[in-house]
Amino acid sequence: MLRITISNTAKEELWTLQGRLVEPGVAQLKACWQQHDTAEGRRRVVNLDDVTFIDSSGERLLRQLANQGAQCVAGDVYVQHVLDRLRGKRK
Repeated sequence: MLRITISNTAKEELWTLQGRLVEPGVAQLKACWQQHDTAEGRRRVVNLDDVTFIDSSGERLLRQLANQGAQCVAGDVYVQHVLDRLRGKRK
């Protein structure tokens, strides 16, 4: 199960994800992302600190979100490794 929480400030739109980033949660996140307009000048941040697993569909969506300007952040070693792979970094 994936839980999505959106918080807004004047400069930032924070998307906090909790749980597993797998289907059907990936489709839910994608639909929510497309329907939610952000004000110009505000950056979109996707906080993945509480994500426990990301499958290939979740990786594809994170890559799409990053290509649209989203900043994905995570403190967890596993999720950070996934983000590094998506960014083309190898460790």
